[in-house]
Amino acid sequence: MRTGLVFVTALALLGGAAAWAVFGSDGGGSSPAYVSEHPVDVPATARTVLVSGTMPAPSESPDQLSAKLERGTMPSGPMTGEVMTDTDCTPDAQMISRCRNEIRLPDGTTIVLRHPHDMRTIPCLAPGERVSLVPA
Repeated sequence: MRTGLVFVTALALLGGAAAWAVFGSDGGGSSPAYVSEHPVDVPATARTVLVSGTMPAPSESPDQLSAKLERGTMPSGPMTGEVMTDTDCTPDAQMISRCRNEIRLPDGTTIVLRHPHDMRTIPCLAPGERVSLVPA
């Protein structure tokens, strides 16, 4: 009886490992795992994000945003990225949020940005949005 239970448990574990190997940790690769603390529509037009090594002033335009590189390698030149996450959006007393955004680059690597903005006037970066990243 105990041998049967061990066999069934081992079979279940192997099945799970096989499924992970086939589909990968992103659920199959057909649709990325986006994370957002609140619903944000993907803008109709592409936006530009100026990426700097220090925290910039809050974004003033909905089309040209400012962000600090928090983790990863600074883009060497302009490139396109896909927004994967929009988290840590709680505003401060002046209503400025410093949202955390993970961005997937064309080579598959990711960088993490902090986007300071007034959520009342400048929308967050939307998971699924493609943005133009420009080193500041």
